[in-house]
Amino acid sequence: MKSLRCVGAALVVVILSWRGAPAAACEPAEGAAPQGETRATKDLSEMLGRACERFGQPGMGAVVVRGGGVEASGVAGVRVRGEAARIEPGDAFHIGSNTKAMTAYLLASLARQGKLKLDAPLPEVLPEMAAEMHEKYRSVTVRQVLGHRAGLPPMTSGAAPDRKYKEGLEGSPREQRREMARRILADAPASEPGGGMVYSNAGYSVAAAIAERAADEPWESLMESRIFRPLGMTSAGFGWPATKAHADRPRGHSSAFGPPRPQPLGDRYELGPAMAPAGDVHASIGDYGLWLRENLAALRGGPTTLDGEALRMLHCLSAEAGGAPKGYALGWGVSPSPRGPMSAHDGSAGTFYLTAGVLPEADVAIAVVSNAGGGDEACHEVAKRLLDRFAPRPKPAPAPEKPE
Repeated sequence: MKSLRCVGAALVVVILSWRGAPAAACEPAEGAAPQGETRATKDLSEMLGRACERFGQPGMGAVVVRGGGVEASGVAGVRVRGEAARIEPGDAFHIGSNTKAMTAYLLASLARQGKLKLDAPLPEVLPEMAAEMHEKYRSVTVRQVLGHRAGLPPMTSGAAPDRKYKEGLEGSPREQRREMARRILADAPASEPGGGMVYSNAGYSVAAAIAERAADEPWESLMESRIFRPLGMTSAGFGWPATKAHADRPRGHSSAFGPPRPQPLGDRYELGPAMAPAGDVHASIGDYGLWLRENLAALRGGPTTLDGEALRMLHCLSAEAGGAPKGYALGWGVSPSPRGPMSAHDGSAGTFYLTAGVLPEADVAIAVVSNAGGGDEACHEVAKRLLDRFAPRPKPAPAPEKPE
């Protein structure tokens, strides 16, 4: 795998149907549960093992959060197809575009601290780029950037129009993001700013540059200090989980040309620092469950370790949605579902696949992951089964009897 072109729509676009619907609520749901409740966790390993066999996946993991704690979790399969080492509960998976909600949280929390405004125009938050910024970007707001309504280029493939923004980037990760943001904003928009949603990985690189300027701190450091360390996400990091230095970790697998093939250690294909805020975090399924728990608790009005109001902001559609019941908020896709409002997002950079959803009225959040880029069908099927098991659809009210 030598380029983003090999994986098609890298970092996979949000799935607003999640085989049954995604979405969210801005007002806390009633019946908030205590955070971090201790309980016996149900083991999903056997279920996941069957899914690996049925869908030809090397390995999978899943977590179910309910009532303020982990209700069920498990892993199954192998770290590398064709090898014997089994996936362990603490093993990290690449979460792809589910990184976006975390990046959005950084900006929401900075806004809550008064260090930036989500409705500020780009020249205000990136003044050093204002002079050469394309005129059509001058009225674009931070909120529009996070909601994919800024007209920024998609950058979901390795096509030539995208490569020009990344080629020759030098310096620290922060310097690379700042330079890529400058190049993008000096160019003409890829679509009309303020129009309909056009999914953009580039937007989250620009968003990270905004956060870094407001906090005067690199995105990686902000992620660690504002999310990973407070939540105890000890497995969380950046880039592929498996490297030459950590060869015993789960490797991603490409399904682009047939059965899943392991990604070579040291493969030249990587997202790199400039694109990292759009989708280059890895974490164990259990640690990702801690992030889901925070989002669920915030939406239910319960206690949170992170800034609960900033978390709720991620799940609220902007006024630009025109009152529509579904759309893209800040790092989450939102829409109605038979189980009440739901937020959901899928993520893949071509070698892993993760799907996640948060349903505050049902008091449940679920994530399912595979270490294969073609794991979408497997992950969605397991997610559907987990929803049916842990958040069954409410039974329809009986039809009124007809008068005789």
